[in-house]
Amino acid sequence: MVPKPEVPSIRELLAKELRCVVPQEKLKVLIDDKAVLRWCAVSNSLSDGQSVHDHITKTGLSWCGFLQNLLVQMYGNCGELETAFCVFAGMHKRDVFSFSFMIKTYVQQGHGSFALELFDQMQQEGILPDRVLLMNVLPACTNTAESDKLLVRLVGSDNELDLLVGTSLVKLFGKYGQVECAREVFNSTVDKDTVLWTAMIAVYAQKKLTKNALILFSEMSLTGIDPDDVTFLSVLSACASQGYLIDGMSVHAFIVDTGLESSTSLMNALLNLYSKCNALSEVHHLFRSMDELEAASWTAIIAAYAHHGLITHTIQAFDQMHQEGALGNKLIYMSVFGVCDIPQLLRVGATMHARAASFDLPLDATSPLDVVMCNALITMYGKCGSVNQAFKVLQDMPEKDVISWNSIIQVFTNHEHDKEALQIYKQMLNEGTLPDAISFVQVLEALSSPSAMKEGKQTHVSLLSVGLVCNVVVATSLLNMYKNCGSLKRASLLFHEMCERDIVAWNAFIEANTDNSGGKVALQMYEQMQQEAVLPEQPTHAGLIREASKFLTSMEEDYALKPDVEHHNCMIDLLGRAGCLEEAENWMKKMSVEPTSVSWLILLNACKQYVDVERGEDAAEHIFRMDPEDVTPYVLLSNLYAGAGMEEDAAGTIRRMLDKGLKLQPGHPLLKAC
Repeated sequence: MVPKPEVPSIRELLAKELRCVVPQEKLKVLIDDKAVLRWCAVSNSLSDGQSVHDHITKTGLSWCGFLQNLLVQMYGNCGELETAFCVFAGMHKRDVFSFSFMIKTYVQQGHGSFALELFDQMQQEGILPDRVLLMNVLPACTNTAESDKLLVRLVGSDNELDLLVGTSLVKLFGKYGQVECAREVFNSTVDKDTVLWTAMIAVYAQKKLTKNALILFSEMSLTGIDPDDVTFLSVLSACASQGYLIDGMSVHAFIVDTGLESSTSLMNALLNLYSKCNALSEVHHLFRSMDELEAASWTAIIAAYAHHGLITHTIQAFDQMHQEGALGNKLIYMSVFGVCDIPQLLRVGATMHARAASFDLPLDATSPLDVVMCNALITMYGKCGSVNQAFKVLQDMPEKDVISWNSIIQVFTNHEHDKEALQIYKQMLNEGTLPDAISFVQVLEALSSPSAMKEGKQTHVSLLSVGLVCNVVVATSLLNMYKNCGSLKRASLLFHEMCERDIVAWNAFIEANTDNSGGKVALQMYEQMQQEAVLPEQPTHAGLIREASKFLTSMEEDYALKPDVEHHNCMIDLLGRAGCLEEAENWMKKMSVEPTSVSWLILLNACKQYVDVERGEDAAEHIFRMDPEDVTPYVLLSNLYAGAGMEEDAAGTIRRMLDKGLKLQPGHPLLKAC
């Protein structure tokens, strides 16, 4: 029997060919333990890799899928995307490794969409992804639409998600705010561990779904999975975001039970929780009990004191921090600047400024303080009354943003330096900073005299060109500018052209007109406010009542004109909404015309709102006699009784209505009140 000749292995064939291109000392390493093949894949030397590729082709080994996969990986690692794809496209048979290497290359080169297309192609070819491939394709999802598609491909195609992939997917969907998708992956992942539970809790916390986070945390405990520091941090963050003090205290107790109370990061999170829940006694107690204080601890306690306006506590904590040798940071100084905003603390604020700029912060020598801190300083000096110092901060800033300019403009307008404010605005434009809505609001505030009308009109044109005239705040400021410049006609025209009108806009317009046109306009505006479902604020309401009353009285006494019942109903409604029920009833008694059922309904509705049972019963009886077929007074009176805690009377009123054969028809405006 003739023995069959031995067939040399791929390693031996390749090693033989490599002897002419690879130094002897390197070749010995390559041959050992199939290092030749590994070297093709991991080498960062493109020239050596290309030489290996050439010899693979010459020796007829280019058909080998294993070698081709390694070549794709090698070219990908060397940044040769096109060459890697050429090798990939020329493969006779691709497997999951081929796609994994190519997808990873696309992702590394920033071509996520191509990576996802390749993932689709792989599935069309009937190749199932493994864990490594899934981990490679996840970073390709750069938006919610792509992550949605990936979820359908993975969860919807009966692919079993292991722990690593499931955790990565939960984090991915959490990143894009897709809570339901994250939960679907969480539910589909088997053998959940602490990291996965924590990832899902963190998703809820990020979206401020505190109840969901707490429920999941409870479920986690019931399954016997122990939470770690990161889990507790996520739960505490969720509680802090929505002010869940009691739940947060329960979590605190849990932390103590698990022996993690020595964790400084958890104690800092608790400081933040108690601060946001206004539990200052807990903040103070916890801070004093902490054995180890780090930068985050000082930041939390100083920010808590500053947030609640505790000036003395803030400065004392800052001094204590320095005495203990700790350095301040940006957030700490921002908190301190925030409380040093009264003239009495100007010297303290200036001292803090000097500390931050000189030695306390690790700052760039060319930029002693960053833009955000400088903006805070401008505001601080402005509120302290030191306009010159605020302006000096702006001048010393190597870089300014629009907030910097807005801050200094506001400082000047607050101190009635309108001319200087306008000069700074022009300087901002000259330096190439584009104004925003706040910039225009502050500039319009500076244009508050008839002599500024020309510049005011120019600003109006600028607003039209940038499309900000539809911003309700900007438009209201523009209205105020025209009012202050004495152009009521332009103010009125602008008001009626506003894209949106809120209560502030109404206040400005009413103030502009009532002083000049009297109560007739006040009544007209009130009727229009009712039509637009805008409720006037108390000062506006009082002004409307005063002007409307003067107008109606003047009609009768000065001009011998008789106001109609609609005029009087407006007045009754104004008084009723303001809670002046006795005045409203007295007005009805002295009206020059007989009140109608609508007049009494207006009073009854006001009685319901302010729970005046006796007056409401009297108004209802008037309506029962005047319009016995109307169901509205029964419903309003029943609601009045219910609001007063008179449940039997409320039910009795509805029975009385039904006994008379009355009922609310579909579409009746009070149907929901039943």
